Amino acid sequence: MQAAARLGISHREFLGWPHRERALMIALGRVERNTGRFGEWIPDATSEKADLNYYEADRIRFAVQGPFTNVVEKMAADAEKAYRKDAGEHANTSGMFWTVESVD
Repeated sequence: MQAAARLGISHREFLGWPHRERALMIALGRVERNTGRFGEWIPDATSEKADLNYYEADRIRFAVQGPFTNVVEKMAADAEKAYRKDAGEHANTSGMFWTVESVD
């Protein structure tokens, strides 16, 4: 079962959960699988009604805004670039990751 695997538990252990919690985890999986990277609902975004050449009253429209800078992404990318420069081009950076915390 996908929900159990995602949680890192066995199917048998998952079945031991209360029905309501299992149902919520399964529903969450469906929502995650049907949500695009911009938060759009994939069934809407891929619908015939979202086609730019569809002009009926029930059409679905989206508006793109931006660009915006995610300052945390930029800072992490800059830190990684500086690390790679200092460590040399042949440095093994496999498994390397960064953490971010909010500071006052």
